Amino acid sequence: MLAHGAVPCLRSRLLKDLGTGVTFVSFRRVVFAPVATNAQAFLMLVDVKTNSGKVRVAVEFVVIAQGRTELTIVSIVQNAVEKVVAQIDAQIARSLVARAT
Repeated sequence: MLAHGAVPCLRSRLLKDLGTGVTFVSFRRVVFAPVATNAQAFLMLVDVKTNSGKVRVAVEFVVIAQGRTELTIVSIVQNAVEKVVAQIDAQIARSLVARAT
């Protein structure tokens, strides 16, 4: 679904959009619920400087395609709740794909 060079481009674009005060930790493809013909998810972890220290933040980027419909879901949350938010993203994706078909 994504072109060969798209993943490094996506990583650098997400980092650029997050702005200054952000330190890159990791970026990887993650398993996502089979909600459509094509569904891919990526997880980027970054450390964000705050007045009280660093906070680890998770950025989940989900791309979904089915037929002529394409959807993108981006969630930015504290790393501690990332797994819960990933489950919610899957529920949202199922609902949106059902509406699109």
